[in-house]
Amino acid sequence: MYRQHFGLRCAPLDKDSIELWDDGAITHLRDRFQWLLDSPGVGLLTGEPGVGKTATLRHITSKLNPHGFVAIREAGRG
Repeated sequence: MYRQHFGLRCAPLDKDSIELWDDGAITHLRDRFQWLLDSPGVGLLTGEPGVGKTATLRHITSKLNPHGFVAIREAGRG
């Protein structure tokens, strides 16, 4: 109902989101993520609930070459 009211095609930060609003944080995260791909290690992403951590990671990992990387998406165990 709210999607129709606001003229949205899908839910904000949904799994099917194609475009994300970037205030510079996504670009910074993408740069850090690329550094992690180039220098293998462990990365930790933290943030307040609802800020788009999962949506952003889905967006970034969707562009990875599937022959070189495997993205494992596991739900949190809160």
